[in-house]
Amino acid sequence: GFSSSGKGDWAPNIDEPAPSFPEKPMMDIDAASSTGTGPPSSGATLPTTADDSLISSEKSDSLTLPPVKADTAKPAALHFKPPNPLDGVKFILRRLRDISWNYNLTNGTRNLSVAEGQASWKYRLGFTRDPGLATVPGNAYPNSINNRQEHRFASGFEITPNLSFSNLEYQIVTSRNIGQGENGTFQTTVFQYFGDDKLSIKALPFVNYTLRWSGFERLPLLTNLASSVSLDQTYRGSKTEQWLKTNPDSSRRTTRVEYDKSFSPLMRLNFSWKAGVGSSAAYNWQQQVTDERTGNNVKSRSTTRSITLSANYSARGGFRIPLYIFTPLNVKNTTNFTLNYDNRFTRRESSASGAPFSVSSETAGWSVSPRIEYTFTNAVRGGFRYAYNVQRNLQTGRSKSQEFSFNVNISIRG
Repeated sequence: GFSSSGKGDWAPNIDEPAPSFPEKPMMDIDAASSTGTGPPSSGATLPTTADDSLISSEKSDSLTLPPVKADTAKPAALHFKPPNPLDGVKFILRRLRDISWNYNLTNGTRNLSVAEGQASWKYRLGFTRDPGLATVPGNAYPNSINNRQEHRFASGFEITPNLSFSNLEYQIVTSRNIGQGENGTFQTTVFQYFGDDKLSIKALPFVNYTLRWSGFERLPLLTNLASSVSLDQTYRGSKTEQWLKTNPDSSRRTTRVEYDKSFSPLMRLNFSWKAGVGSSAAYNWQQQVTDERTGNNVKSRSTTRSITLSANYSARGGFRIPLYIFTPLNVKNTTNFTLNYDNRFTRRESSASGAPFSVSSETAGWSVSPRIEYTFTNAVRGGFRYAYNVQRNLQTGRSKSQEFSFNVNISIRG
């Protein structure tokens, strides 16, 4: 119990027993005691310590929340979006260079049984095959007619600014000759290879191309040495069929097929050094295959491999020629130094009646050739060239040769 005095202050009554508090007291204060203007009411329950006051205050402000249910919903499934085929088409079209088509037509007529005279103007301009002249009696030589058509498709493709295909080319060439008989050729661009038996010849339609990869001068080892470094590759391939027609009613018969395949170069490195020197190193590979379709069906193959190295340097300067009382003559000159090295090996093989290829000849050789070319103004030009060649043949043995030449060109203008 508490006692109150008239002065407005309060104090506990020591004559009464001490009040009892619950184990976990809850603070219940009326509006008058909460304002702090007067003592608490007699029914108020006070905490015994400051800690109990803090605990009771926190518990009075706490809220009872409903239990949270676990999220049992399944995650959304990932949907795979297939690539759009139009993106690939756009990629190709944006990097494809201009496409060109060239068509050449050549017609020729040769009349062997006409009398003397002047042919008609239509014949001379190529509008007709009849010269308009009388024929020679008793002359049995027929007229000869030939026709040649060439289709050439060309383009380019830029993969990146430093990697691109140029001279993409596909050719179709046909020729036809009519005289005592009829014959012709049919040529297309292909990639030729041999089958698993290393004897049968196969070919796939292909395109000629030149591949260039530049930007190697950015490599750490070349940054301070070279201003430009690039890599080249060039391919050329063709298949030429020769056919024959013995009479107008017979069908064409293929008599010979020739295949040409060339990587010239297969790989070539081009360097432009910062000292003003240019150099290149190349490896070349070429092969010609002939398939005879008559007789013993002889096949021949010629393969050539070569390594070429070159270096060049250009020096510009001049000198003054004093002419005493006249104005001195200033002569500007340019001198180009070139050094070439070539190492070549050629093997020829043949096969008959389905037998494996056998070596018929081998030739190897190398050559070195320095060259100096000079120019004095625009009037005098000249140069010197020296070549040293060494050849080795499987049948004839080894041989050497040397060449030296020079030339001088003087332009005289009036």
